[in-house]
Order: sequence, then C-alpha cells, then structure tokens
Amino acid sequence: MTRPLRLEFPGAVYHVMSRGDNKQKIFLNDHDRRRFLKIYQDVVKRQSWMTYAWCLMDNHFHLVIETPEPNLSEGMRLLNGIYTQYFNANKGRVGHVFQGRFHSIVVDENVYLLELVRYVVLNPVRSGRVDNPGKWPWSSYKATAGLEPCPPWLNADEVTDAVSERIGTRRDRQKSYADFILKGMGRDEDLMEKVQQQVYLGDAEFIVKVQDRCSVSPELADIAREQKRKPLA
Repeated sequence: MTRPLRLEFPGAVYHVMSRGDNKQKIFLNDHDRRRFLKIYQDVVKRQSWMTYAWCLMDNHFHLVIETPEPNLSEGMRLLNGIYTQYFNANKGRVGHVFQGRFHSIVVDENVYLLELVRYVVLNPVRSGRVDNPGKWPWSSYKATAGLEPCPPWLNADEVTDAVSERIGTRRDRQKSYADFILKGMGRDEDLMEKVQQQVYLGDAEFIVKVQDRCSVSPELADIAREQKRKPLA
C-alpha cells in the first residue's frame, strides 16, 4: 500500500493527527497525557516548531503546528516513538501503540488557520465529551483564552493576534479568541470536507504552490489524489 505523500518545506503549517492502533486508547490516565505533553515540549524545542493548537482525546491527538524547517517527519518519529517506548514500558506491553504513520494535512494558513484551530479545540464538544471547550483540560483552548497559564511551547499570542487583528489589550484579544471559538459550536459544516486530495487544505493555486516548493512530480501528485484516508473526528 502506498504511503501518504509527505509535503515538507520551511514554514509549512500542518494539521497533524495520530490514532491508536486498532483505535485503542493511547492515553489511559492523566499521567499518560502529562508525559506525552512533556515529550512534545522537548520535540518542539528540538525541532523549533510553533504550536497554534493541540487536543488530546483518548485514542488520538490533534496538533496544529508550523515547521520553520522541513522536519515534520523527523519530529513526529521522535514524538510517537518516544511516547511508544514510555507507554509500553509503563503498561508492561509490547507492540505498536499508534496506527501506522501519522496523518498530516498541509494548510493554507492565510485562509484556514483560525478555522482549523477552532476545529481542533472543539473536538471534545463534537464528540460529546463536554458541552464547552473550557471544560476539557487537555487542549490549548484554556491557555489561549487566558483561563490558565500558557506553556512556553504554545504560540497563543499569534493565534489571539490573528483573531483580534491585534486590536485591544492582551485580555481583549484572548476574549476575542474565546468568542470566536464558541461561535463555532453547533455548526454543521465539517472543515475536513474541504481537504483536497487528502493532504491539502487550500485551493488549487495553493496546491500548485506547495507542489512547486516540494518539487512534487505529476506522478506523485496522482498518488496523493488516490489516497483515501478518513480524517479523525
């Protein structure tokens, strides 16, 4: 089976998802979640990633990141690999923790970044786990909204600045972000339905620009069109 096309270039923005093998839980308790975030923090520092949103569910996780260097695959191998070692050692098990390789979508941040951030932090609401994103402790929502301390690896100010167009005080911008997120609750539109060829969140012009930057051949572009992988909820 053909592996998903990887598109890596400096400054790329991605929606990254990874699911547990056989849809099994990858986080059994809060200790697992804290360990994962510690590993993620180390990877972000090592790879110089920027994090715009994240959300941990029981059997999968979502990230919205920017990679100043073309190192997404390298960083994800570290993240999933180190966490797998921890998980297996801690649970006294062997074998795969994650279902194959991670799934990534390259994003036109000028059009879809804020929608994607909202999509990710509303994941627990869509799944019925909570009725408000502020009630889910394992996402970037509360830190970005100023409801809890912001970790050094979360680029919350960039997100609130984009939502508010840098108008008002920092607290005003955080409130604008929270209002923006909450306005997305109950919307029927599924952002993932806008993904093109399974790997692009952007229009045809954006796709051509990405392919040019990555030197994607027509043959590889055809492979990407044939990829049929269902997005994670």
